[in-house]
Amino acid sequence: VVVKRRGSGYKDKTINGPIAGATAIREHYRGYGIDEALLSTVPATTAQLLREADLQHRMDISDKILNHLLLYKLRSLTPAQIAAACQCSEGLENRLAEAASCTTFQDVVSATVTKRYPASRVRRLLMQLLLQQYRAMFDNAKDPAYIRVLAFNDRGRELLKEMQDSAQLPVIIKLGRNVLEKYGEKVEQQLSVDIAATNLLTLLQKNHQPQYNNDYTVSPIYIQKQ
Repeated sequence: VVVKRRGSGYKDKTINGPIAGATAIREHYRGYGIDEALLSTVPATTAQLLREADLQHRMDISDKILNHLLLYKLRSLTPAQIAAACQCSEGLENRLAEAASCTTFQDVVSATVTKRYPASRVRRLLMQLLLQQYRAMFDNAKDPAYIRVLAFNDRGRELLKEMQDSAQLPVIIKLGRNVLEKYGEKVEQQLSVDIAATNLLTLLQKNHQPQYNNDYTVSPIYIQKQ
């Protein structure tokens, strides 16, 4: 379903009206935090969730920790090992290895970007390296093995009941410990990337007690009717 975009553009970095893109919202938060200008661009339920996340210090990402983790990874891997751990091609692993002398994540991106290798691709590769998986994991991600429910409302609850019989993929509402036994190897492999991403995020959050394997303990968000 194609939905015509209204309001700000895809890569706009500032809030210029009642409808803003994700990039503008993130940039505004980094500069001003949660304020009325930001909250006016999102629905009331989203605004409440943002306030709660901000109070719990789950919104801020530590650039210092991110820099240290990335530079450690680049300085400990050979070009061949980099190529085996992310979706590199055309010798890009050599440029990433050379960027190990940089001092920040952004410096690594700037040192690697060319007309052939845009910044978005470089950032994606760097995050793949931090997730410490095999390249095949990311190559196979284009063929999803499951549906992961992150939030739902009353209508969503009704749809989930219908999906128990009609969904073509396993629908995971809350993650259990017996994933391999219940869903099979392909689901387990893709979920391992999902879980690694959550664990990396908790490590990067400022002033927040990093928790391990939150995917097993945190339930989807239930959005009550306003």
